[in-house]
Amino acid sequence: MNPGAEAGTTAGWTQGGSSNVIVDSGQLNAGYNPRTGRFCFAGGHGPGSPSRLVQTIQLLRGIQNFTTQQLDGGRLTVRVIFYYQTYDTFFMR
Repeated sequence: MNPGAEAGTTAGWTQGGSSNVIVDSGQLNAGYNPRTGRFCFAGGHGPGSPSRLVQTIQLLRGIQNFTTQQLDGGRLTVRVIFYYQTYDTFFMR
């Protein structure tokens, strides 16, 4: 749900860490632009742990409609792909 922040919000994701994750369209800091689409997630380091996003994916009868037999059979492969960029001075203004 809402991969790549395409909803323009953090909807569907749970935030963690000491810094809030924000949604950027490349306007907040030049050079930190979405890889595809109009938006991307951006985070930073706070006084504790860095920001993070977590999303729980429903595999059993979820969007891909995997069956119990597929999940219990030990032969199902799930691939997670993401794009990561770093911009160390993003929150250091």
